[in-house]
Amino acid sequence: MWPNLRKKTLICYYMWFSTALIYYGLTLNSNTLGTDLFLTFSIGKLLEFPSITLVIFLLLKTGRRITLMVFYGLGGVCLTLTMFVPLNYFAYEWPILVLNLLGRISAINTLAVCYIYSAEVFPTVVRNVGLGSSSFWARIGPMIAPFIVDLKVYGDTVPLGVFGGVALLAGLLVTFMPETSATPLPDTIMDGERIGSGDSFWSSVRKRKSIKTTEI
Repeated sequence: MWPNLRKKTLICYYMWFSTALIYYGLTLNSNTLGTDLFLTFSIGKLLEFPSITLVIFLLLKTGRRITLMVFYGLGGVCLTLTMFVPLNYFAYEWPILVLNLLGRISAINTLAVCYIYSAEVFPTVVRNVGLGSSSFWARIGPMIAPFIVDLKVYGDTVPLGVFGGVALLAGLLVTFMPETSATPLPDTIMDGERIGSGDSFWSSVRKRKSIKTTEI
């Protein structure tokens, strides 16, 4: 029963889980990469302000789904690339520092969008429950993060690679979610099931291709 609403709910849970897991995991892993801990933390915090401004711009211009895809994809690619950067080769390990910061900023940005997106996905009658249960999964992520950081015994950048994989999977799952920026908020369970049914990134791409073909 309610397959569309169930799918959206499960993906929202994973979005919150992955975002919190990545952010807290990167924070815990900052002092194990050979970079300056205080420099990494300070730069990351300073970059949060312009990055949130970028989020607002993208939300207004591209919508919720594309914004999430961009930041999950950016974070996933950057964190995965750290596995291929040699340690003790570059001064201050600056490539790893940059990729780490981009991954953390992406996690912060996706969390900001998750609050907006989840509130638009869940119907009014269960919106508080939906946001609360989503936030629950955002607490499970930080609980698991220290264990992933401990994977550094197999390589200093292995935890970053794991976080990158988690982000890429989240970006893939978001492609199956509907765009909510131009749709009315669902009020009832039936509205939550009906609104966005059949809408995904892939269906929108196919629709655009068919429109272009028709015009030609």
